[in-house]
Amino acid sequence: MSQMQIIKNELKKFEVEQLIFASALYRKRLDGRVNELTYYKCLERLVEDGTLSKAARGVYYFPYEDQYGRVTIDIDKIGQSLTADESGMPVGYALYNQLGLTTQVPARKEFLTSRIDGDKKQIGKCTAYRLNVKFDKPTVDTLSVLEVLEHYKEIPDLDEGAFMDYSKRVAESFDEKVLAKLLKKRRYKKSTIAFLRNLLNFYNIKNELNQYLSEYSFYDIPKMEDINESASNPVVF
Repeated sequence: MSQMQIIKNELKKFEVEQLIFASALYRKRLDGRVNELTYYKCLERLVEDGTLSKAARGVYYFPYEDQYGRVTIDIDKIGQSLTADESGMPVGYALYNQLGLTTQVPARKEFLTSRIDGDKKQIGKCTAYRLNVKFDKPTVDTLSVLEVLEHYKEIPDLDEGAFMDYSKRVAESFDEKVLAKLLKKRRYKKSTIAFLRNLLNFYNIKNELNQYLSEYSFYDIPKMEDINESASNPVVF
């Protein structure tokens, strides 16, 4: 079997509009079987003849075509590829919307993912940031609350009642061991940790988050009591 055929056989395993991360595919399935230079030349030839489309540097996909011709890859399809098999999660407005904290629907989306090479990659209307962790449920839950608290004041049209419901779920399932591992992988502001500490304290959840904070520092963070009161007594215009 020719090297070209070996490459094409591996590519056939991908569905239409499923992202193909070229370097990862080579490392996992083709290294030692085909020449690397030949591999990348093959990908470029397939782009030139219209078989493949390029979503970003080093990222390809089989395009979808309808009766009017080739369709630009859908933003949700990109997101699915970035998060499949516990490889990523949405952040930013997409996360806040997913959690029910806002009704704002983002035109562009952001993701944390282990699938990309480099720290950041723009793929269509999606921005991906590399974080090399397994995105299992405890990890996603912990990252989600860190992202929400880090950007709390920036969340558009924040539903404070929904936030209080969410914060209660966070407190009930919080795993400090997961947090400790993640803080070694991704940096968050001290004020975010202080906000999380206060959230846990509000629900009487024992924690050791003081170890990450300075007793001599003042952290300008929202008070859970104020958020709860505001959520219970919404302002009527």
